[in-house]
Amino acid sequence: MSSRFIYLSHVLSEATPLYGGKRNIEIQPERLMRGGDSCNTLTVKIPNHASTHIDFPRHFSDSGKSVSDYDPAFWMFRHVWLLDRSAAANEILDLRENMDSIPRETDLLLIRTGFQRFRQETLYWEQNPGLAPECAGASRERCPNLRAVGMDMISVSSFANRELGRAAHRSFLIEQELLLIEDMNLQQASRDISKVYAFPILIQNADGVPATAIGEIDF
Repeated sequence: MSSRFIYLSHVLSEATPLYGGKRNIEIQPERLMRGGDSCNTLTVKIPNHASTHIDFPRHFSDSGKSVSDYDPAFWMFRHVWLLDRSAAANEILDLRENMDSIPRETDLLLIRTGFQRFRQETLYWEQNPGLAPECAGASRERCPNLRAVGMDMISVSSFANRELGRAAHRSFLIEQELLLIEDMNLQQASRDISKVYAFPILIQNADGVPATAIGEIDF
């Protein structure tokens, strides 16, 4: 059996959209060979929740787990399910009606709303859809081995309804300890994905970090 691999993460740049419309990513040359230096280097300044990133329980609890608390094997997902559920601007998705379609052995649930088509527009962060807090408990009940939920939205929290978004974060991260992988690139994803490898940046005690996610497709 052969495999091919696809990126499920976006490339991080100064044009990367951030929640709330922030513009505080800086990627600047530090050394330039064309300027006479012996090598090329960059100085990079990014928020820890920039581009495709993982939210940890510490994001909403001082005593919650951070990236440092997870074993390397945690980041290989072998039972991946892609759920297609379209979402309109500002919509709060309630996935409980979709639970019967998700295999019980799923350890990573990917939610593709199609909203990433607006990623280069203000609409993407200003009117992004979100997930209802009740989705967390329903997902855990349906899939006991579930460890993370990924999405092609900038956040589980709709910017237009941040109080509900905070409740959703707490429900997923604290009550169910389901990690959130936000702002994923799911455009080329398919049900043929057999595994996903997520590679978080290891920043001590971080409540969230950018990550590179790669999908493996068997054929």
